[in-house]
Amino acid sequence: MSSIIVIYDGQCEFCINCISWVKRRLEVVAIPFQSVDLAKYSLTYQQCQKQVVVIEGDKYYFAHKGVIFLLQSSSYRWLAKFLTLLGPIAKFGYFQIANKRNSLIVKLLNKVLRRLI
Repeated sequence: MSSIIVIYDGQCEFCINCISWVKRRLEVVAIPFQSVDLAKYSLTYQQCQKQVVVIEGDKYYFAHKGVIFLLQSSSYRWLAKFLTLLGPIAKFGYFQIANKRNSLIVKLLNKVLRRLI
């Protein structure tokens, strides 16, 4: 069993497709935040509805840092490095996508992602 847990929005099509992409490249336990006892992980509903949470052991990675961690753990270290170098721009981009899930750009990203799964 994987030691990496990903808690994500199970009602977001983009999030679901991202998790499918990750699961094809990395062994993770992916759990929609809507169907888990968040207190078990010391998390709140408010935290999880706004961002992905990646847990490995006692370390928690939120939002873009969770994405970077997953990329680093897979064979996409170069992309993780790139996002790390972007710093605040990566954070801004993450929350733009998270907060505008029904926008045209996210719908286009979702189409591209579905082709990559």
